[in-house]
Amino acid sequence: MSKWLNTTIVRHPELDKPCHKLDYCPYGQLVEEFPLQDKRGELSCELFGHDCPVHYHAETKGDMEA
Repeated sequence: MSKWLNTTIVRHPELDKPCHKLDYCPYGQLVEEFPLQDKRGELSCELFGHDCPVHYHAETKGDMEA
C-alpha cells in the first residue's frame, strides 16, 4: 500500500457512493486497500464490504477554497 493513500481518516462521510449512480465500482481493486469492517455500515461497499474510497479521498468545492 502506498504511504500516500489515506485509509484512516474519513473526510466526507456525507457523500454518496459513485457506484450508486454508475452501477459499477469505479475504484476496482483500490477498494481492497480500505478498511474492512466487522459489521457493514453506511460507508461500506455493498459488493466488497470495505469502506468506499470516496469517503477518504473526495475533494469538494470547500476543500479547494481553503
